[in-house]
Amino acid sequence: GFGGFAYAQNQSGWTSAPVASARPMNLAVSPPGPVGLACIVFSVSNLSHALVAFSGTVVHADNKTVVINVDHWYRGGDSAQVRIAAPSGRPSPVEGAAPFTVGQRYLVSASHGIVAGCGFTAKGSTSLAASFKAAFH
Repeated sequence: GFGGFAYAQNQSGWTSAPVASARPMNLAVSPPGPVGLACIVFSVSNLSHALVAFSGTVVHADNKTVVINVDHWYRGGDSAQVRIAAPSGRPSPVEGAAPFTVGQRYLVSASHGIVAGCGFTAKGSTSLAASFKAAFH
């Protein structure tokens, strides 16, 4: 399922920003969507509509909260850390994604405070990093 993620109109002029703020950014995961609801197809064009995008390493993960130390902001923030609140008891807090694992690096996108699933947030890989770089150049 898609999990309630919504895209917003892209605004021009956004660029990558270094990590600067000590105050954590708080995001959430929406409850699971209706069974059978399809994901939006992953593409650089669709990814470019995300209002928040960053990469970082998971330093804490349980069934309620994921904490990520940010190493790079592509768009929408400057916090050194992001906390993601998840609906309790879900095996994976992000719809259509593998569970977050402590020590693993992830690329995360979100809009309106909700983390995107369905391939728009995933474990770091060379190809996904290239997509993020292209989407937020």
